[in-house]
Amino acid sequence: MNSNLTTFDLVKWASQVANGMKYISSRDIIHGDLALRNVLLTADLQIKISDFGLSKKLYEYTNYVRKNQVVS
Repeated sequence: MNSNLTTFDLVKWASQVANGMKYISSRDIIHGDLALRNVLLTADLQIKISDFGLSKKLYEYTNYVRKNQVVS
């Protein structure tokens, strides 16, 4: 792996994480433990989100409480 990382690389990876979380959210899933330790980098420098052990599937009838706000 080339150790000369650029700002573009960092922005690209941040964008990939955001897009991955957007996709997960579109499937009505809460990851529950997004942290750097759960973001993997492949040999071709693509981001993969891992460790769905704390993830929750949101159902239409489920209420999810967030800071005194109920989200259905």
